[in-house]
Amino acid sequence: MLQYLLEPSAALPAQMNCIWREQEKDDIGIHGEIELCRPREAKDGPIGTGKIVKVQSKSGKRYIVKDNEKSFAFPVTEKICFTGRA
Repeated sequence: MLQYLLEPSAALPAQMNCIWREQEKDDIGIHGEIELCRPREAKDGPIGTGKIVKVQSKSGKRYIVKDNEKSFAFPVTEKICFTGRA
């Protein structure tokens, strides 16, 4: 699964009914953002909610402790979760 996530593609966020936007400038380590979406009332596809998750890609055995077809796991510290939080 991890290899699929790290491919430079918007395929996975699209499958999750989200929008992927690549960060053009490598600003404080942020590589892109995912906007959460909801279904439109007319069922014409998803619409953005304005809720954004900033993404910083990490790879390697140090960061990924479990990887299989359905999921992956990585150690998370409080510092990592709140970096850049306003």
